[in-house]
Amino acid sequence: MILKARRTQRSRKPVLIVLVILIIVLIVGGAGWYIYTRTYGNELMKLQTVDYLFATKNGGTDGKIVFIRTMKDKKIAYVVELPEYPFYGDENIGFDSNDLSLGLQITKQMFSLTTPNDSYFMVLNDQNIDYMINELNISLEEKDLISLLKALSKKKFGIFDFLKIQNLARELKLNGNMNYDSFYRLLSFLSNNAVMFDEVKGITKSPVKIKVGDREYNRIYLSPDDVKRVQEVLR
Repeated sequence: MILKARRTQRSRKPVLIVLVILIIVLIVGGAGWYIYTRTYGNELMKLQTVDYLFATKNGGTDGKIVFIRTMKDKKIAYVVELPEYPFYGDENIGFDSNDLSLGLQITKQMFSLTTPNDSYFMVLNDQNIDYMINELNISLEEKDLISLLKALSKKKFGIFDFLKIQNLARELKLNGNMNYDSFYRLLSFLSNNAVMFDEVKGITKSPVKIKVGDREYNRIYLSPDDVKRVQEVLR
């Protein structure tokens, strides 16, 4: 009887090992499937066009507005840099970088663009940009948004970057309406498609102060030729 009991215990060990391995495979496989569906399988990745608008706040230096249109059918991301207080005189429209939700609508109107499926915006200061550079392991001589975007266009993002990008999106979420899905689409799109950089310059370097009643507005009048060039490219 004793020998039989020992033999039964020994025979159970391979079964337990197989069961543990099976559980581990199921956990890893489930986690992998979850990550895959959150990255490559989410609805935002399937949209033809998604727009982004960033405003940089650089302390004592001039801030910038950066508009990005990602176009799946053309496999290109078009990045346009504008001054902080853009005003297009031909259409008599402009916006303040403090209201990027309105800024997205104005920018698309300025460039004669139809509204895409989704649009996202975010305000970034120097500390936010430094945080992104460090988290994404990027080396830059000039730590500004355009330099960062150019570096991101040469960096490959894979499924194992899921947690890193999720942390970035969570930390920067309060600065706009960006979420993980929109942030991942942007980073993935920049690294896997052609990226074209352009700039719409201001006629004046410093903003012109305009008073309307009791209110005062800052305006940097945009070069009409630059605006029309962007309109032609984005058609």
